[in-house]
Amino acid sequence: MFAKLLKYDFRAIGRIWWILAVSMLGLSTLGGFCIRDLIYKADAIESSTGDGLVGILEFAALMLLYFAVIAFIIVTAILLLVRYYKNFFTDEGYLTFTLPVSRTKLYLSKLVNEIIWNAATGAVVILSVIIILLIACMPESGEPVLVYFIKEIVPQINSYIALLDISAIWFVIWILEVLVLSFFATVAFSVIFHLCITVGAIITRKAKVIVGLALYYGVNIVISTASSILSFIFPLWIGAAGVLYSDNLGAHPELLVSLGLLLACVVFALMAAALFLINVTCLERKLNLA
Repeated sequence: MFAKLLKYDFRAIGRIWWILAVSMLGLSTLGGFCIRDLIYKADAIESSTGDGLVGILEFAALMLLYFAVIAFIIVTAILLLVRYYKNFFTDEGYLTFTLPVSRTKLYLSKLVNEIIWNAATGAVVILSVIIILLIACMPESGEPVLVYFIKEIVPQINSYIALLDISAIWFVIWILEVLVLSFFATVAFSVIFHLCITVGAIITRKAKVIVGLALYYGVNIVISTASSILSFIFPLWIGAAGVLYSDNLGAHPELLVSLGLLLACVVFALMAAALFLINVTCLERKLNLA
């Protein structure tokens, strides 16, 4: 039954999401050619009226691409939240909660579906950036982009790494930790939004969305304040650790960064788990659609 819940949620979001994703990739291709043309014809606007018009249109296309990326992310989030709200807190909720499935599994299906679509959205955005870079950086000589990247870009990256005097393995570790941190942070913020909507539905029956948004706004202020404090404390922690443990951690600042990222992963994982349990408890014991 859990697999069927995922399938129906997946289909409901996919009908619109795929259109957005394909449009995003198409705009990225167009944006890549616009950037390439602007790079190799930097004086296009000044050369003639016709070329100037082309340059203006290309710049407008890049602005459209920028707003398209933002819109793609926002619309995906709205689709997921509307699906959660309609299935649980509108007339559909009466039917949803009569299914022979516990409310924990019902909510878990929504959360897993949201994680999948958020990951897919992030992958499309990354792929769009790669498409833009591949087209924009394509050499005029006609040399394959991959060959050009290996010959020209990779040595530059290696030189920057050499200047930092840090082993490349640490960059791999940091990237993996950032990916794990992004996953737990995405889950945590998704559960926060779900919890705010759930609490809003418990508090009132007429203005559930407004109350939920107000709660999320308040929680977001608290989280932003806490993040600002932590971003200030983290460098101080690295510096203090470097002084106190100069023979061990202080001699390896890359290890301190890795431990900091690992600590952030643990914090977001615990926060996501705690909020998940609170939301499930609210759905099972507090929510009453009657």
